[in-house]
Amino acid sequence: MVWATWTMSIFYLATLIVGFGAAALVGTDAILAAPGGQNSAAPLLALHIGGTVLLAVVAAVAFATILAVVAGLTLAASASFAHDVYANIIARGRARPGAEIRVARISAVVFGLLSIAGGILANGQNVAFLVALAFAFAASANLSTILYTLFWKRFNTSGTLWGTTVD
Repeated sequence: MVWATWTMSIFYLATLIVGFGAAALVGTDAILAAPGGQNSAAPLLALHIGGTVLLAVVAAVAFATILAVVAGLTLAASASFAHDVYANIIARGRARPGAEIRVARISAVVFGLLSIAGGILANGQNVAFLVALAFAFAASANLSTILYTLFWKRFNTSGTLWGTTVD
């Protein structure tokens, strides 16, 4: 947990440095005038420093990262829904494996459509704000559990469930 916290802290400090570097080297007027506004600071910095090759690398990394995150979240959400909600709550532990797989596939499509609708609604928003909003939602459910886990040796599964649902 400590390693993960430090790694995330260093990563977000690096994004702050890249943002200030882009503002200093490219200029705030050029960033704001570019398509996407503030969201294009890193690509413009890559283009300014390394030309089209570095811009292509930055774009490929961003695309691969987004694709991996979306695929992972879709699989996790659909598998969790099929196994936890459908198999254990709706079917009360008597779900056939084929039915559970079918529910996972259908829920993946539903989650995908909901994500597309959310993406359309968020069009034009600042990416940094959207990321901060996602972290705020996650932190509101997980912060107490993380703090209790780190500092309370007798913290257990019941406390985790209560901490996640009540907070």
